Amino acid sequence: MIGILLVAHAPLGEAFAAAARHVFGEVPRLAVIDVLPDAPTGPMIERVAACVEAVGDGDGVLVLTDLFGATPCNIAANVADSQTKVISGANLPMLLRAISYRREPLSVMAEKVVTGGSLGIVQVGSRAPQRQAVVPDGTRESLRSYHQQQQQQ
Repeated sequence: MIGILLVAHAPLGEAFAAAARHVFGEVPRLAVIDVLPDAPTGPMIERVAACVEAVGDGDGVLVLTDLFGATPCNIAANVADSQTKVISGANLPMLLRAISYRREPLSVMAEKVVTGGSLGIVQVGSRAPQRQAVVPDGTRESLRSYHQQQQQQ
């Protein structure tokens, strides 16, 4: 089973893990490192490497970080290799997908996690149906009348 490590700005990683436990119950081989402001990077890199070792069982480890280019991501990047994939931009749908697909090969799991994270980002509209259609002449007045007609339906 693929291990999962969350490396994020404190307290985001632990909050994601708590939400995952709310959905799945206890989650084996899940570790969290919440990075505090001004944490020295050298010891943090060693801690990430130790956690990767601890959650791994030979099937690989997926490391999720919150923000590309930020300290947690830069620290985690040091452990990326063929058996440890690092994905940045973590959100809760990504973590839930990671837990759901952790018996797949690491490359398949990583692909599903990225897709799940992207599909989990949705703009929520008003109560009116969100209709995206092309209005033939494209003028402001025709757009206004088109939307009025749609709301009457």
